[in-house]
Amino acid sequence: MKLLNFTSLMVILFPIIGLGTTLDEELNSMACELAIKIENREIQNLAVWQFEDLDASSETLGKHLSEDFSSYLLNSSNSLRVFERDQLDKILDELRLQNSGLIEQSTAQKLGAFTGVQAIVTGRYSIINNKIKLWIKVIETESAFQIAAFSRELPFDKKYFQPVKAKNTPKPVKFGKLKIKNKKRKSIIITLEGNNTTKTYQVDRKASSEILELEPGVYTCTIGHNTSYSFEKSEILIKENKKTLKKIKGKSGWPLLLGAGLLLSPILLINSSSSL
Repeated sequence: MKLLNFTSLMVILFPIIGLGTTLDEELNSMACELAIKIENREIQNLAVWQFEDLDASSETLGKHLSEDFSSYLLNSSNSLRVFERDQLDKILDELRLQNSGLIEQSTAQKLGAFTGVQAIVTGRYSIINNKIKLWIKVIETESAFQIAAFSRELPFDKKYFQPVKAKNTPKPVKFGKLKIKNKKRKSIIITLEGNNTTKTYQVDRKASSEILELEPGVYTCTIGHNTSYSFEKSEILIKENKKTLKKIKGKSGWPLLLGAGLLLSPILLINSSSSL
């Protein structure tokens, strides 16, 4: 086992003597503890994966934890070498891999073969009772086996915590309704054009139909007995949570009966006179 430098040994002792109270000091202590475990396995080349936020509560804390832990790990030993983060990201892009979250066996092996990295340090954290619970694992790239793991509660530091911004979700559309009463003796075709949409409906003769979920706005309403012939065209305003009524008037039967009576009256008079 290789000896760590004096500063690293003192950092390990900080929690024992009550001096390691800040987030950075605790991270440094964890890095020194992990360095001992890694050196015992004669591993020198490392890569640090971006720590995963299990709560998805912060946009910056995971990056801060992984960056600082990487620096403390490098400074804790003279024999360890940590792969530079920017170069790691470029290589991951070339391999179409992602430097965050859980790491798969194939990912670890590809990264090891491509960069010569012998182990990958991964971390996951969650904020519990105003403390950061951090889990650290080390995965050997050749075998993809987990070779070290431990966890610790860290003091919460607000200066590193930037809450995830709430997404601007669009307000739900409050649809309107259109009720059509067809008083004609034939079925009709209704075509509505508006709000970048065109909708066609059929309403049976002497029937009513209620069209639901129309977005508020002005619609051009075309009415006909089929799609190629229309006898009425007008504009209809649809309001939020309101029902609009559209009546399609039909011809009354009385004029037809009256007209038929006038036509038949001469014939009836001739018949009656001839019978006399």
